[in-house]
Amino acid sequence: MRSLLLAGALLLWGAPATDAGTDHVTGNSIHHRDGSVTLVPALHVQRAVTRKPTKCVRRRGMVIRCSRPGHTCKRVKVKTRTRRGTTTRRVWRCQKKAKKASRAPSSASETAPPTSAETHVPSATQMACDPSRATDFSLTDSPPAVWRQPLRWHYNPISEPTVARSQDARRLFTSVLAGWTHRIACGVDPHRTALQGVPSVLPTSFAGDIFDAEPRVGAIVVRYVDNILSGCQSPSALACTRMRFAADGSMISAEVVLLSDAGMRARDMSWSAGDSPAEHEVDFQATLMHEAGHALGLHHASPDGGQVMAPAIHAGWNGIAARRPGAGDLAGRDVLYP
Repeated sequence: MRSLLLAGALLLWGAPATDAGTDHVTGNSIHHRDGSVTLVPALHVQRAVTRKPTKCVRRRGMVIRCSRPGHTCKRVKVKTRTRRGTTTRRVWRCQKKAKKASRAPSSASETAPPTSAETHVPSATQMACDPSRATDFSLTDSPPAVWRQPLRWHYNPISEPTVARSQDARRLFTSVLAGWTHRIACGVDPHRTALQGVPSVLPTSFAGDIFDAEPRVGAIVVRYVDNILSGCQSPSALACTRMRFAADGSMISAEVVLLSDAGMRARDMSWSAGDSPAEHEVDFQATLMHEAGHALGLHHASPDGGQVMAPAIHAGWNGIAARRPGAGDLAGRDVLYP
């Protein structure tokens, strides 16, 4: 029987520790003497880049350039209110460069409208749903780990984060599983879309709350910890998924472990439920979506394909696209559950 630790860790994983019962380590796999295998794939968190303040750079009293690309330095009047009244002074400010006047077209070919590729930049959802991304997925093992019976899941509310209470985490995770197990269109957010009548590739049901850290045979368990080491191998992780499956690929149990508010504060971060998270926030639903993909048997996709299963999640970035399975995500799901 193989033991799989799918660490959908939201920070860089450290090297897994070995013990006396370990034969050898190959890449991110630990092969134990009893025949079991522990796999630790890496998933990074990428913080949003803070834009530096724009200013006019001076040299020997002369303004030479603006620190922001596409802008130039101009002298403008600034009014300042004081106790003695209003004063006016002239200061250097960065302003956007004026566009040059367009000339009249000299031929009929120049009057043709630009193509859609020239006028439209695809959104994150459109990129993720591009048909060319349908091969952007990977599976956990050979044979792939799959659930061969209707899936049950339990919820452990101990150390539940504030965002989980405000969003009703039980209902949220139900919709997250529905996004993976129902035949929805690419780019659809199941949390905001009714799924009545939509066929399911794997029936799922909530089996009630539990209050211990033990895994449940034939079910997924969602729980929270203050110290991620109590659920995962890396001290820098924000979440992980532990999976256990038999030699024929039949899934036995899965456990999604996430940090509590105390654990997030220790990393100077917090969970977010909004569509525009701050620079130190990580989208809670997007994290659940990624870990649920692991719990169903999916491995990491490519880092730049815009898929939910990509090995990086961005702190401070709009999480709407990351809450929706992409073309590669759904293609991988269809391989596991045709």
